[in-house]
Formats: sequence, structure tokens, C-alpha cells
Amino acid sequence: MVAVLKSALIAQVVVIFLCFNFCSGQSSDVTHFYLGYFANYGTVKLSVTLTVSESQPVFYSIEIPGLGYSKKGIIAANDNNVVINLPSNVVVSSINDQNKGVYIMTNSSTMTVFGQNDDSGTSDTFLVLPASYLQCSEECVYYGISVARSVTERDSDRHQSSILIVGIENSTVMNLTVTQSVKVRVSDTTYDLTPGTQYTFVINWLQTILIRSLEDLTGTKIATDKSVSVFSGHQCAIMKQGDGLCDHIVEQIPPTTLWGKVFFITPLATRKSFTIKVLATNTSNIVDIYCNNSKTSYSLNAGGVVLRKYIHQEYCSIHSNNKIFVAQFSHGRDDDSTNGDVMMTMIPAVSHYTNQFSTSTIQNPQRSGYNHYVNIIVLAQYYQPDMIYLISGGVNRSLYTQEWVPVKVNNVIEAYATKVTISEGVFEVIHTNTSALMTTIVYGFATEVGYGHPGGLILCKVLHHQTNKMHIRH
Repeated sequence: MVAVLKSALIAQVVVIFLCFNFCSGQSSDVTHFYLGYFANYGTVKLSVTLTVSESQPVFYSIEIPGLGYSKKGIIAANDNNVVINLPSNVVVSSINDQNKGVYIMTNSSTMTVFGQNDDSGTSDTFLVLPASYLQCSEECVYYGISVARSVTERDSDRHQSSILIVGIENSTVMNLTVTQSVKVRVSDTTYDLTPGTQYTFVINWLQTILIRSLEDLTGTKIATDKSVSVFSGHQCAIMKQGDGLCDHIVEQIPPTTLWGKVFFITPLATRKSFTIKVLATNTSNIVDIYCNNSKTSYSLNAGGVVLRKYIHQEYCSIHSNNKIFVAQFSHGRDDDSTNGDVMMTMIPAVSHYTNQFSTSTIQNPQRSGYNHYVNIIVLAQYYQPDMIYLISGGVNRSLYTQEWVPVKVNNVIEAYATKVTISEGVFEVIHTNTSALMTTIVYGFATEVGYGHPGGLILCKVLHHQTNKMHIRH
């Protein structure tokens, strides 16, 4: 985090381990990722860390054609990772930056890629989805997510709600409907967009389109005839008006076809409170939020939002009749009087759970003193803690003796959750029951900074399972 008049920066990009082997008909010898960085608070310092755990050499290629940048290499068998520095001017800092998309290609289907934009004052991480899993049968629809205006006009250029769109294919038709009055530049023309009006543009491979506003862009709709990569958040956000400190927040937003209906949320280690934000996809959404077995219901239309703050001990379950997107936010130290600051993480839906994760914390951050954590949530029918293992810092340990908290809906236990301290670097969470379904959230805090991201997703496995009084079909 940074003071309002302080110039400091860290941003992170994370491409997280994804379990492709479950996806019939989706296998490929090559995996492609498309990503971009919108501006953080201050000067940028970028690097990309590629992490693998394979018994054979892995090829990778990183291309930024708009900057004339190219890097190719091989990660030797059984090596942990390789770090590649990126040019600092890849950051999209204004609407005039049109061709700063980053393309990563590898022959590994389980590679973990981390990009760091590192200074000492602001941070966040986000998960990048492989292009093959962004495909839509017809129209692709995405929605922006951010937070409310954070500071006054005097420092507005560094405190704006932001959405960055990266083209994956040439001649992609994009229909854009914004929630705030903004200027958007496409190719050589700048457009003034009015809220609620649909505008149509055509974008190409690795073209970058930046949308930003002093006001909250949550609910901005991007509809395309071909898939794109959408990154949304805030240059330097706060969660409580009046806070003097802010922190960068960002996530990649998947198309609505990859959203879900059932979610579980665990409070964040060391924090006194957290906020959840729910974004709806369809008309007539009924969203039920159960926290500590207490129910609150909401009716939402497409693009509708629920924003709720919770105290630290609340474990929550969210159920919707239609697909929704859920994000969890930590608060700043001015709000909850503890170390670390604002971060945002996407919460995986139950339909994206799997049985093992290989991922990492921030590595070698410039800000020292990080404490790193992983939240683990396992569905109740797979609550077998003697079969759940954490491998971190060179130590493999069972989580049998770990404290697990039941998450209840109408007095029925649907899941169990725990928070575990981990070492900096690569780690694994494994359920030895290969049919088990669980999820992980990785995050950490140091003085003035915070980061967070999902530990992984499974994107195309169709699940049928029965809980005590509830049937969920994903």
C-alpha cells in the first residue's frame, strides 16, 4: 500500500496451475496465454517467473510484438523455475497505449507463470487463464469489477478504476457498455462513451484497450464474437472512504460461461474484516448468502452487484440460481489496524474445485517481512484431513491436526475450511483421494502491501454430487 502522496509500486501477475488433464477433447501440445498490465501507483519494475514440476524439459516463449520484445528458452527437467525480466514500458499507463499485449506460449499444460511488477509500496496478483478455456459457443460476455472512488481529484491520475482488454484474435468485434462516462481510444480514434449506451469496436491480436475512471467501473459489459482477455481492478484502491493509504488490485475476469453458482469463503488470516462483492450475469438472479449459518437474500439483474463487509470470524457460503462472479477483498491497515493492506482475489466456484494444487507465493519481493497464507476449503463429503497434505518450505505434512471450521447452510455442514501459514515460494496442496473436491486461495501481507490469487481452477469438468439436503449440478 502507499500513502496518497507517496510514490511506490508493486504489481503482480500470476498464471496459476490449471488441471487440464480432466478436460476431454481439450488436450493440446501447446498452451497459450494472453495478458496485460494496467498502471499501478508508481514506477513499474516487471519480471515473469515460470515454474514447472515436470520430469522432462519444458519450452517457453514470451512475445511482446508492440515493443519488439522476444524471449525463448528451455526449463531443464526437475528445475523449479526461471525468472525473465520484462521491459517496464509494457504497462498500459494511458488510453494511447494500444499494442502492449503479452503472449506466453509453452508446451507444458501445467506450467505456473508469475509476473512481478515490484517496488515496495503496492501489490496484487492475478490468475491468467489459458486461451483455449476462454472460448465461447456464441457470444463471449465479460464484466468489469472494481471498487468505489478512493481519493480526491488532487491525485486522480494514480487512483482510477481500470479495465484492460487484450485481443486474442484479429478482427474481434467488441460491444462495450460502460457504467461511467469515459474516454476510450481504439486504433487512431478517441471516443467519448456515455453510460448505458452500447458502442461497437473491432480489435486485433494483442491490441490493448484501456478503460479507466475515477468512479467504479464494476458492471461495465464487454461482449465479443471471439474471446479476449479482460483484466479488471483499480490502480490503487481503498476499501473505506477516508483511508490515507491505497493498494493495487487486479484479477483476470473470465467470460460468464466460466462463472459459477455455489461458492465458499474463508476469512483472511490476521485481518479483522473482509468484503465480498457478487456480480450477476442474468436477469432474475436470486443470490443467498449464508455467513455463520445466517441467511441474507438478494435479487439481482444482469450486471447487478452485492457488496457486503464481514467481521473476521465469518465463514460464508453463496448460492445463486444463475451464474455469478465472487471476489473477496482484504481491507487496509487504516481500517482494521493490522499489518498489510488491500488486495482482491477471485473466489473459485465449487464447479472449479479439484484435488491438488501446485502454485506459489510472491517470490523475492522487494518489500521484506511478508507473511504468506493459504486458505483451503474442502467439500464436506471429502473431509478427510488425514488425506490432505501441504508441501511447503521443503516439508511435507498432513493437515490432520489442523483446525478445520465447518461451513453450514441451514444447519447442514457443506464444507470445511482452514487457514495455514506457508513459506515463501512454490508449494503444493494435495488430497490423496483423487475424487475429492477442494479449492485454495493464496495471499500474504507485509507492511503497506498485500496480494492474493486463487491457487488454481479446473475449468471444464462436469460435476454431479449430493450433499445432505442439497443437490448441486455444475
